[in-house]
Amino acid sequence: MGFLSFLFPPNVPPEPSSEAPRLALRSVAPWTSLPPHDYTVIDTETTGLNACTCEILEIAAIRCRNHREVDRFRTYIRPKERIPQAASNVNHITWNKVHQAPFLHDVMDNFFAFIGDDVIVGYNLGFE
Repeated sequence: MGFLSFLFPPNVPPEPSSEAPRLALRSVAPWTSLPPHDYTVIDTETTGLNACTCEILEIAAIRCRNHREVDRFRTYIRPKERIPQAASNVNHITWNKVHQAPFLHDVMDNFFAFIGDDVIVGYNLGFE
């Protein structure tokens, strides 16, 4: 950051002001109690705690084979709605981090290809 950088603010578009569309929530349940040897662990960060109304801001996944990490997938997602300050306080994701990120529909094919037919492991998967 240069001495006079305050005169030339970064070219950041304004935050969206509309709310995210409501989505139907499907319930999920574990199908086995035996831990698999090969799986993909997923995690998401969102704009809130309601899976029907919040948007995904980040998707991350770790592919494991025989319980060892072999590959990673991670991307920020540009939301269509503004990021509430309460969400940023928890996940530390701000508009400046996501304003140039791809939209969710632009990364889902790559994300699903990364997961493939793996067993998905995660915390609170009914929400994730």
